[in-house]
Amino acid sequence: MAGSLFTLYTGLVFFTVASVGIGLSISAVSANMQQAMLYTFVLLMPMMLLSGLTTPVRNMPELLQMATLANPLRFAIDLVQRVYLEGVGLSTVAANLIPLSVIAVVTLPLAAWLFRNRLA
Repeated sequence: MAGSLFTLYTGLVFFTVASVGIGLSISAVSANMQQAMLYTFVLLMPMMLLSGLTTPVRNMPELLQMATLANPLRFAIDLVQRVYLEGVGLSTVAANLIPLSVIAVVTLPLAAWLFRNRLA
């Protein structure tokens, strides 16, 4: 590994928080566990395919490139690749941490609001 563990773990914490927000939002709109698993599968498959792991995002059509901006996996994979292969520091991967933060800031309050309205 060319980069630091601190940079890697910091990026993974941001990714985890963003992913938890998405997962909580899914569970808030699901009536049961089977429905939550179905929603997760339906959401997770396109997220993996559009993450840039198998096909670079820059080679995708422009519409799909814009769709990947809401995908936390895209930014996490880019972050991990850059830390492992290029050895970049925290200041360089800040461009990946900002979108992950935005996704977390949007999805966590959304999940809380969905849970609150479901219980009311």
